[in-house]
Amino acid sequence: MVSKVNSNTKSVLVAEHEEATMPYIKIEIPEHKKQLAQVVYRDTDNDNEHLASSAVLEGEAGKRITYSTDRVVKHFKNKGYTLKNNGFDPEGQVHYFDSNDATIQTFYVDLKHELVKVTPQHPGKPNTPINNGDSLGPKWEKETAKSNLFKDITRTINYIDEHGKQLAGSIVQMTRLTQSGILDKVTGKWIKPLTWNKSNGTLSSQILREIEGYHIVEIDRNFENNSYKKENVKEENHLINIIYALNDVNIKNTRLVPSVQKIKFTDEEGNELQAPSIQENVFIYTGDTVDKVTDKVLKTGSWNQQSYTYDVVEVPTIKGYVADSGYIIRDNKKITGNLTATYNTPNVTRTVIYKKCNSKTHADIFKGISLSKKPIASIIDDPTQNYNSNHISSLDLVGLSGIK
Repeated sequence: MVSKVNSNTKSVLVAEHEEATMPYIKIEIPEHKKQLAQVVYRDTDNDNEHLASSAVLEGEAGKRITYSTDRVVKHFKNKGYTLKNNGFDPEGQVHYFDSNDATIQTFYVDLKHELVKVTPQHPGKPNTPINNGDSLGPKWEKETAKSNLFKDITRTINYIDEHGKQLAGSIVQMTRLTQSGILDKVTGKWIKPLTWNKSNGTLSSQILREIEGYHIVEIDRNFENNSYKKENVKEENHLINIIYALNDVNIKNTRLVPSVQKIKFTDEEGNELQAPSIQENVFIYTGDTVDKVTDKVLKTGSWNQQSYTYDVVEVPTIKGYVADSGYIIRDNKKITGNLTATYNTPNVTRTVIYKKCNSKTHADIFKGISLSKKPIASIIDDPTQNYNSNHISSLDLVGLSGIK
């Protein structure tokens, strides 16, 4: 029994020998269990096949789960995978342990197979790894080499007669076919096998040629509206022959043009001293090929020769005369002729003019002249010199004296 409370000391005085009953409350202290979590990597292109798992992660409920998927994701990217969905830390998201003791907290990282399109611009490298970081993984096949991914295709159009003779230049068109496919980088297998692309193998249309003097008798493949139509080519080269036959024709305007070289021998007055030297030739024009129907010249004729040079004629010696002009001296001979005629100027003429010999003797000419060197008479008598007595005054008479 309480008898007194001292307010100053804040103490309670209890009567001696009196018993007091105090109640107790039991406090339960819970046992702290660790929570479990795990990150699972799976292949979504292969029915969510399990690829890998992290170790079981432990921690207290509400605590942050410390783990990064970067290393494992990089590992699978090196094997040809690409990240489809990161269920653990997309964009750096933070996760915490839950408080469910009955399950393991599971996060899924979904990966899919990376696909690569193989083209001439992006070929493979045969016998080397498809994935640079995976030397033991699948390798590029031989058919992925650049040289196997394109092919140059030609379409050749020939213009020929019935005997196969070419009548006009061929038209050669070229286009490049390419093939492409889609490859799985994980398995190395084709998702879409290599296939030739028709869209990039198109040839433009070509109008048929008209060849003068001929008409078409045979045409093969893809002819439409007077032209070879636009075409999507296949994998082989194309050869097209257009066969022509010759129209009936006439040959017109044939010509024969006689030609003459005439060398005359006359005196200074033009009197003929000897019969002229005559040489003959003929210029021949084959004639023009003319279409019988249209009268159009299909082919112009030609001359058998454009020009003709006649032979040299030796100047004859005529008694009482000496050749004065119309010749040259070659190898100590007086020659003339060697004229050139054409079909436009077929007749060519040259005149050799002679002068009458002087009756005076050499002695009369040189009377009273003293000679210290070779007599000038020996020069005059030289048949190779084109001189006569009237030319003496023009000579350089070195060694002569007494000439006034």
